[in-house]
Amino acid sequence: RRKEEQAVVSTQSTGRDRWSDEEIKAFEDAQDKFGDDWKKISELVGTRTWKQCAKRAEVARKKPAELNEDEQVILLEILDKEPVHFIDEINWKGIPEKWPYELDPQIDGNMLKEKFFRLMQYRVPFYSHLSYSDIIELLMEHFCKPRRDKSKKQSEMINESIKVEVVD
Repeated sequence: RRKEEQAVVSTQSTGRDRWSDEEIKAFEDAQDKFGDDWKKISELVGTRTWKQCAKRAEVARKKPAELNEDEQVILLEILDKEPVHFIDEINWKGIPEKWPYELDPQIDGNMLKEKFFRLMQYRVPFYSHLSYSDIIELLMEHFCKPRRDKSKKQSEMINESIKVEVVD
């Protein structure tokens, strides 16, 4: 048993800090299943020690909340209007000036940048091989189109009910 633990620790102490998508998925599934039982979570993840799993959960609890869907749409609409060709050309310090103050008066460009990158990493497969405009288009398609379709259906239902009321 001790040799097994040493083998796991040696593969985990390679200086690799970033968690892979597979590790994150396994960690989240394990945490749903085992709560804060870090040893069981570590066993299920298979590539991280219980201390690394506990640390990941601690860091996640300290991170600011994710943007809700409305805020994601607002951020994408702002970024869609940015006159840039590459992500690294975005003036993130200027983005909060375009952000609706009432949503979060404390928001700063670095927070929005972090949230955008997290959104991009989770929602756009192979984002590193795509252009900025393709990434924005895919994200807009994912978040904005369903909203427009839903709004359109709601409007049609309202208009239909108004027609029925007028006819009666």
